[in-house]
Amino acid sequence: MRTEANSLSQKVRDLLQTPAVRRWGLYPLEAFALLAVLLVLSRFAPAMPTPVIALFWFGLSAIASLNFAYCAVIRKTLKRQKYREGGRLHRFNEGRKLWIFLGFVVSATCMAGLLLELPKWDAAEWGFVVAAVPLYLVVLLVARWHLRKEYEPTFLPAGVIRWTGVITCILLCAAYAVFIALEPVSPFISAREVFDAVRLPFDESPSMLVSEAGVLVSLVDGVTMLWVSEAAVTYFLAYLIWRIVLVAATFFSITNLLGVCALQLPEIKRIFMPLERIGEDDAPHHMKASHLAWFAAFPLAFFLLFVGIDAVYSDAMKDSELTYAEQFVRDQENIIVYVVDHGPLSHNEAAQLVDEAKRRIADLTAKTAQQLSDLSE
Repeated sequence: MRTEANSLSQKVRDLLQTPAVRRWGLYPLEAFALLAVLLVLSRFAPAMPTPVIALFWFGLSAIASLNFAYCAVIRKTLKRQKYREGGRLHRFNEGRKLWIFLGFVVSATCMAGLLLELPKWDAAEWGFVVAAVPLYLVVLLVARWHLRKEYEPTFLPAGVIRWTGVITCILLCAAYAVFIALEPVSPFISAREVFDAVRLPFDESPSMLVSEAGVLVSLVDGVTMLWVSEAAVTYFLAYLIWRIVLVAATFFSITNLLGVCALQLPEIKRIFMPLERIGEDDAPHHMKASHLAWFAAFPLAFFLLFVGIDAVYSDAMKDSELTYAEQFVRDQENIIVYVVDHGPLSHNEAAQLVDEAKRRIADLTAKTAQQLSDLSE
């Protein structure tokens, strides 16, 4: 009996040491750990202090940017063959700062939208996100099996990651379209009811900038809910397309993060290597410190900038009855409610509303400028 147990244990150890298991066995662990972080953020992000939510935001952005940076470096490796060494184009192609920066900015934008949406997800959204983890792996394995005959080994992982992300996102959108088509739409009696039904999870956020962003997003959500409630009845196809467009950004962000989970450590290290060493067997040991420093510098700089601006803006708004975003959203909601619930505005009524909005914005601007002047003194 003990001999059989030892034999089984040895077989399990041997299985865990096989390249395929070592490569893909870590993917579900990393992916579900990532989903656990998103779940924590969905529950606690609205109450997080500015430094904490900024740490999560720019940390996730840095992780997501690895996917963009990896694909960019592989493209640079391919382009390197057509440039003469020593030329300006060759030197520009060897650099990383621009693509690391652009990848981080794009990732930070996607992560900002994801963080603002997380607290509003219901069981359906979480179901699609959880299903994306095994779906991504299945698509990746199929894509890898087909593309291995088309790509050289150096360029295969980038091609597989790129195609897997696109196909997975399309499949998730298609499944979501079926779900939306079967979901009943609740009509609203009035525009005011629509805006009152909009959720404001970040309304009490300790971060003033996050709170302002949440307020602005609430206006977009309200307008969207108002439009889709009408379009669902009269223009169902347009309603369906619009709902898919809205959720596609979320699915793109999720699949991009899953793409990072699917990359092996040697592949990630190639982001920071000289291009001439990428195809070599011992290449992962030759990372450049300057590339690593720039990759670490951008999140740190954005973190400090965000925390500093948030502190200044919070101090400037502490005595204001309404912030810029709150005043703007209130004015826009009043106009939309009046037009939708009471009919089109006359020329004079529209002019009066515009003048009133301009006056309030001018008052807020002058007050904020005075507060900032006092702070600088």
